[in-house]
Amino acid sequence: MSAYAQPPGGRGGGPGRGPGGGGDGIWMRNAVLAESPTFDPCNAHQPPTGEYHYHDNPVCLRLQLNDNIRKDGNRYVEQAGPWRHSPILGWAYDGNPIYGPYGYAKATDAASGVTRMKSAFHLRAMTERHTLARWAAELHGVSEKLSEAQYGPAVDAAHPLGWYVEDYEFTAGGGDGLDLYNGRFAVTPEFPKGTYAYFVTIDEKGAPAFPYVLGRQYYGIVPARQTRVSAGTVEAYNGTDNAAPLLGSWLRKYNAESARVVDGNKAEAGPVATWPGQAKPSHPDIAEVLYSKDWVYVSGSGLASHTMGPWYEPGGEVFRNWPRDQDFQDRFPRQPQAAAVKSTNQLGPLGRWVNGVALFNMLDGASWSNRQHDDAMSPPPGGGRGGGRGGMPPPPPPPGEGWPGPGHDEGQL
Repeated sequence: MSAYAQPPGGRGGGPGRGPGGGGDGIWMRNAVLAESPTFDPCNAHQPPTGEYHYHDNPVCLRLQLNDNIRKDGNRYVEQAGPWRHSPILGWAYDGNPIYGPYGYAKATDAASGVTRMKSAFHLRAMTERHTLARWAAELHGVSEKLSEAQYGPAVDAAHPLGWYVEDYEFTAGGGDGLDLYNGRFAVTPEFPKGTYAYFVTIDEKGAPAFPYVLGRQYYGIVPARQTRVSAGTVEAYNGTDNAAPLLGSWLRKYNAESARVVDGNKAEAGPVATWPGQAKPSHPDIAEVLYSKDWVYVSGSGLASHTMGPWYEPGGEVFRNWPRDQDFQDRFPRQPQAAAVKSTNQLGPLGRWVNGVALFNMLDGASWSNRQHDDAMSPPPGGGRGGGRGGMPPPPPPPGEGWPGPGHDEGQL
């Protein structure tokens, strides 16, 4: 089943779908499979908080950055080659860059040619969900052989392989050397001496390939959230000084324009600068980049300079959530460090794409409930920015940053 097919039996949908109550937290629903009918043509949508985000391959951003992709009518098509190394598309909160789907064939050899990066995950061969792959068992802190109370539903038309993220297994050394976190140490055009980097993964047909961007854990240490800073307390980056990739890769050239949306209720009118929940025009992409010796701070609306929308429900009606200016500021460490104990990422932003749009992982907040015999919303155990295994969960973020509370799918109200 394609990741862009309709959800089995009409279930799933966008953020905020599904029965309330509390899944078992073992079989976590895959947002890319369940929610893709509500994605816009750029592979993005938003919860009720209005935080526009991509769960996977950000095709419109890639087109803006000339990342081996073209638009053919209403379709985004991967170029057949020859390919150029993908640009930096984003940054995870651990300070490591996120590249598009194309990297050097040999991780530390820039002369080895460019190849499509292949994920080291693949679907398990199973008909019953009675066991977990090793990586998933370790992540959940349970045995690979599950008790009956931990079973998931049988693989069937309503719950096809891939419906849950635990349907995948990881092969060390598989793909192009991508690890459990969907990254590798490699030389890149921006880092000729090498860096740890995550990669967007797609398959040979251009469809998103699990785990899509980041795996379920960060590779590096994720700092706690910061107090908002302003120019005067730190330096403002003007595009000419201290031009390190973490400073110079942010998309700013369209920031003076207005963010624009296609309203599904009147798509024939074309892109508009105001829409429900956004009464005044807002500027897209990155508004400001500040830096100190140890940190880079980026601010923006969280809205993209490419056209956003339209969004529709699986039944064809207009999707009820609309993007809104998030007025965010995030910080990223200038000297990322590998974490001895990896922190598990959960719902909400895991970083920022270079246009300021939020990076979300493959979860949608639902998991299988044996009691309800259906998928149900459930607060993921631990994790989040700066928490997860080996540490206390972080405090809740400020309102409006897109983190769901207990029992809510991506911020369902």
